[in-house]
Amino acid sequence: MNRRLPIVVVLLGAVVLALLVDRGVDDEPVAADDTVPGRTVFPIAAPRGALSSTWFCAGGTGDEEAFADHDVVIANPTDTAAEATVTVFGGVVEAPAVEVDPEDLDEEAGSGESGSGEGDGGEEAEGSDEAENPEPVTQIVEVGAQSRQRLALSEVVAAPIVSALVESDVGGVIVEHEVSSVNGHDAKPCATTASPTWHFAWGNTTAEARELLVLFNPFPQDAIVDGVFSTEDGVREPARFDGLVVPARGTVGIDLGDDVTRRQEVAGTLTTRAGRIVVDRVLRIDSGRSRGLTVQLGAPEPQQDWVFPDGYTSEQVREEYVVYNPGGEVAEVAIEFRVDDPETNGIPEPIDLSLPPGTHQVVDIGEDGRVPAEVSHTAIVRSANDVPIVAERVVYSDRENRRGITVTGGSPVEAPTWSFAAGSATETTDEVLVLVNLDDEVLAEVDVATLAGGQRLPVADLQGIELGPGERRVISLDESTNDSESLPLVVSSSEPIVVERGLYQRGDDQRGMSNAVGIPSPEGLRAPADPLEAGGEDTDVGGEGDGTGGDADGGGDDGGVPEAPDDVDLPEPDETIVIEDPDAEAEDPSSSPTTSGSDGPTDEDVPDTEP
Repeated sequence: MNRRLPIVVVLLGAVVLALLVDRGVDDEPVAADDTVPGRTVFPIAAPRGALSSTWFCAGGTGDEEAFADHDVVIANPTDTAAEATVTVFGGVVEAPAVEVDPEDLDEEAGSGESGSGEGDGGEEAEGSDEAENPEPVTQIVEVGAQSRQRLALSEVVAAPIVSALVESDVGGVIVEHEVSSVNGHDAKPCATTASPTWHFAWGNTTAEARELLVLFNPFPQDAIVDGVFSTEDGVREPARFDGLVVPARGTVGIDLGDDVTRRQEVAGTLTTRAGRIVVDRVLRIDSGRSRGLTVQLGAPEPQQDWVFPDGYTSEQVREEYVVYNPGGEVAEVAIEFRVDDPETNGIPEPIDLSLPPGTHQVVDIGEDGRVPAEVSHTAIVRSANDVPIVAERVVYSDRENRRGITVTGGSPVEAPTWSFAAGSATETTDEVLVLVNLDDEVLAEVDVATLAGGQRLPVADLQGIELGPGERRVISLDESTNDSESLPLVVSSSEPIVVERGLYQRGDDQRGMSNAVGIPSPEGLRAPADPLEAGGEDTDVGGEGDGTGGDADGGGDDGGVPEAPDDVDLPEPDETIVIEDPDAEAEDPSSSPTTSGSDGPTDEDVPDTEP
């Protein structure tokens, strides 16, 4: 009997553990179809019934010389007051790698002059010291039901780079972050996951641009990162991105122009050997009509479809679509357009692209000519052969009350409910919604509400909007609301649609454009329907992956974040490697140079937030 007792205890423990695991899985709604993107690949709100929600806001600056002041905006569209724990991480902009001829070194003066650098390189090198990296600081933000709160991260931690982890005790809370300076303004959703892989289709490191990659690691293990970048004249693998260390519970900024210099086109993939991170791209351009500021989260995984509800081109507006194939197979891509009043403006032929592995292409809609100028439109960038891709839209504008640059990724999903935390409609700011119903057979009825004073208030004249089959609609909030500095929105539709928000600074001397796809709720989520597929099935999703948001590993097979080796050091300075792509098609002038990319599994981990 005594010999059997330990066995009984072990079996009992196994049964209890199995019940707990089963219960945990049941608490997290599972996608009905794994082809529908979830919170691990696109910012999607946690379900209302979830116990918590977690958001990662990487990109922004927070010191006296900031060029992208970083604020976090938290909106609570639920009927329950929320307590948000905001942990702010300060970091530095890493000094550029110093290239030294080994013949110039000797044992006594090996690195005597290397710390001086160019520009502010010496100062940033000092910033790499541990004393310059402040400890993370936690602040509690109370967000009432049907309300929003804003937090300036520089008021919590003053540092060249500031990132934030936002954890709410209520599911359904949404978080966006804003960057601003004299160059412009942008507001985008924060990430709902950390990932081992991040892709960017667009970038610019020319003399008038500053591209800052912000790598955020809130976890208790170091992350080891490799990077490869495609430019208009070849692939680059900078030495800095061969085993770059992002310290545990830390954030760092990399001026990409130090490593990939003077390039008009920069696509790229960052992949971790160990750990998971969040990567934002902050980019400032200071040149004439292009002067502006933008922030954009990378794509953890390429997707089959990217929907861009807003679109417009004219003599004052240049609109580009950048498509990147980071995978290992040729991607056949079609850019489809839906224009306003197609009976008058016609139906443009799709733009077809063939992207070999690792390549990217830039399509200027104005130069292509098949989309009529000064006609608003929606674009769907779609893989025609099921090879996933990454796409971004870039808009340069010098229109009245539309000055600057805005860059955004599209939406890989349709949903009945979309929310926006940031936003205002005042004498100096215009807020615009663009709605698109991709279904060619079903009419959608749409209501728009704002969160104010603890209530969800229907916006006058924006109730029961009929969005016909295949129709898009542009709505100016300035026409439907009184002067409002705080205008978080919830858009509810009877059918899945896609919603994009535009924020524009108004005034002769004002610059700042921001376009962003909203944050969908998980209920009723589906992949965009392909009109060419007759009888295609709608795949509804009751929720996705990590619906509880704040605990456990989200079900990954790798058992959590891999631990980084203790003996990892930064690589020795080396020249940038330029690799000519052997598969490039010289006879096709529209083909861009290639880059190597890799896809990786993306499971969400919840960071250790203990001090």
